[in-house]
Amino acid sequence: MSDPNEIKYIKIRVRFSKRGPVRYVGHLDLMRYFQKAIRRAGLDIRYSEGFSPHQVMSFASPLSLGAESEAEYFDMDMISSPSSEEGIALLNAQMAEGIEVLSYVRLPDKSKKAMSITAATDYFIAPGEEMDEVDITQGMLDDMLSRESIEVVRKTKKGEKTVDIRPLIFEAKAQDGGVFLKLSSSSAASLNVRLFLETLFSLNGMDNDPADYLVTRREVYYDRGDGVLASLESAGEVLEEPVHMQV
Repeated sequence: MSDPNEIKYIKIRVRFSKRGPVRYVGHLDLMRYFQKAIRRAGLDIRYSEGFSPHQVMSFASPLSLGAESEAEYFDMDMISSPSSEEGIALLNAQMAEGIEVLSYVRLPDKSKKAMSITAATDYFIAPGEEMDEVDITQGMLDDMLSRESIEVVRKTKKGEKTVDIRPLIFEAKAQDGGVFLKLSSSSAASLNVRLFLETLFSLNGMDNDPADYLVTRREVYYDRGDGVLASLESAGEVLEEPVHMQV
């Protein structure tokens, strides 16, 4: 008798970039876009059971509207899968301008979903279209990081809540004409990059609008369990050959 708990599908993690005008496409619309692209690509994705079957896939943390990204991720369950090289080619043949699939890796059978293990995210803040340079100095960042606590008011479904965001800022430094940030993005405690900027400007008496800056997500990390942060992509392995579900 077969084990009912046996894994009977293949877990795939896809990384893609999002640049240009498509940065104004919202998270839900992007999810629907990839659902259609997967069907058109002919990928053998698993569907849920019941009266309204849907593709079994999930995205990592949503990206702020208007931000670009070099590291968007989603996971999907497959009945069978092409090689990584072919999977990338099949998906990219369906991509609109500004979206490019960068990697396609197989995860270990018992891997958790990206959305549940995300721990930190790298961002780069660059001058916006109407700016000559970023007016954020290392001194401003050092002053922010030197504070023991930074309390801000967040709006939640239950009303307003005061939280200390200082523990959520892992790194902040002026770099290459812009600003590099590493912020917490776990399900338990995350910091939106735009809230970081709003707080930084408020602390320095500036009325700058975060929307005037170009934000790019550079990487998303998970905690390997030994306190070391690793990219979500590194949790999988490249498929050299097609694979099929074990029945």
